[in-house]
Amino acid sequence: MFTKESIREQMRKLRMALSENDVSKASKACVNRILSLAEYQEAKTIFLYAAVRNEVDVTLLLEHALKYGKQVAFPVSSEYGELDFYAVFDRGDFHKGKFGILEPPKDILVLPDEDTMVLVPAVAFDIRKNRIGQGKGYYDRYFDRYPDALRIGVAYDFQVVDAFETGRHDKQMDFIVTNTQIIV
Repeated sequence: MFTKESIREQMRKLRMALSENDVSKASKACVNRILSLAEYQEAKTIFLYAAVRNEVDVTLLLEHALKYGKQVAFPVSSEYGELDFYAVFDRGDFHKGKFGILEPPKDILVLPDEDTMVLVPAVAFDIRKNRIGQGKGYYDRYFDRYPDALRIGVAYDFQVVDAFETGRHDKQMDFIVTNTQIIV
């Protein structure tokens, strides 16, 4: 079994080697799969993320979700290692935040409920729906606070591996969506 650090290193290299066209095509394929999920169609609130370093770009969902009356929120990380989600009403609402990641204004805090879908980026997932993030634990701590939130991992196919070591704080996803499959 591979260690988290060896997988992080390998996956980051593979992801950074993707061309802008590869990222765009795979992101559109992932978004189309998300749109096809009954869970997306039924969700009243969608938590997205701003892609960095060639992550799958789910901001393509922003306008669709708003058009169909869904509340949309994006994460903001605090200096204390916490993640919270704030409402976004327009693509122009963002500014550069911590780690250079686009963040929404901290005007309207949005808490998840049974009608919320949280899209979660990762460095890698395994086929059991475990996740390796950037290593800071933001999403894991968030899901400790809100364990009932529906968690949809989003990644490229190559980011899904057979297995890796997990810790007791690591949170599994409910689904993983890639450019060619949905893992349930």
